[in-house]
Amino acid sequence: MSTEVEEGDFYAIPLGDGREALCRVLFKSNYFRNVVLLGCCGFNGTGRERSLEGLELIGRPTYTSCNERTTRTWRRVGHIALGPSELDLSLRTSGGIVWKGDSVLGDASEDQMRCLPKMDVFGDRIFLKKILRDCEEGNAGVSAQQITAGDAGNPRA
Repeated sequence: MSTEVEEGDFYAIPLGDGREALCRVLFKSNYFRNVVLLGCCGFNGTGRERSLEGLELIGRPTYTSCNERTTRTWRRVGHIALGPSELDLSLRTSGGIVWKGDSVLGDASEDQMRCLPKMDVFGDRIFLKKILRDCEEGNAGVSAQQITAGDAGNPRA
């Protein structure tokens, strides 16, 4: 089933081994066609309701392609609107330019090229391996963000 992905959506994404990763759409590009930034929140619970508020992102958020083929197995499990600070997670370099969301901030300095994440867009297989590793390691990530109703507005299911 095709899925229309929106910023703030949470998805249970099958990992191919019977488990699912719980991921959140942190950014959906209108400039780079079919590209989204997903943050991993860990393994999805099995058959029980899980509160989405208060979850922390683990690992570094990951850019991946988002089209009918890639999202047909994703299962939408909720939505919490993004807070203003969450767009900062999309700060990156691409082609020697600094981007935040779909906005160009200018040419990247040497320090920015060294320190900011590069916009590497992972295909399905590498993306699934990366989020599986993030879930298993449960590492705190570079910019762990806690999801709260105060920062995010009203959740919708």
